[in-house]
Order: sequence, then structure tokens, then C-alpha cells
Amino acid sequence: MRNVRPTQRGLVARKVGSVTLGLHAHRRYLEAYGIPRTPEDLRNHALIGYDQETPAVRTLQASGMRCTRAMFALRTASNLAQLAAIRAGYGIGVCQVPLGR
Repeated sequence: MRNVRPTQRGLVARKVGSVTLGLHAHRRYLEAYGIPRTPEDLRNHALIGYDQETPAVRTLQASGMRCTRAMFALRTASNLAQLAAIRAGYGIGVCQVPLGR
């Protein structure tokens, strides 16, 4: 399963659902550093994100979202590591909304 349509000709693609992503942080982090109210406010926060560009990241960039590796205080290719860092209060990161709850 992939988050974006594959480009390889030998693969068959069919949408089986959708996943909503959101920005999440531990309550302790937000109490210590405040809640960002605008995208610009995120510049003043520790962001958790990707180590290497993925097709999903390139899709976000193509839609106009400014997203570069240099923006992140913690970078990892592991979604599980990103979730663990969010839960530990390291900073603000993207994860699936049901997991973030």
C-alpha cells in the first residue's frame, strides 16, 4: 500500500481509502512552548519530520506546501520514530489523526 499513486507501469493502482494527517504535539510540549496559531508560528518550534524526500513529500511540495529537510529539528525516515518523538514531547510532528488522538 502506498500513499501516492505509483509511477511504475507494472503496478496496478486502486484507491482503497484515505488517511487524514494532522500536526500533533504532546500537551507538555505545548504548555512549555505555546500553541502555534499560524503556519508562520511553526518556525519557532521544534519540528519532527522526514530525513529523505519521499513521493508523499514531493506531492506536498507540488501542491505548494513549503517542506524541506532543513526545517526539522529531528529527522528520521521512520514514521514510528516520529510518533515516538511526538509522544515523548520532543516537538510538533505529522501523524495520522486517529493516532494523534
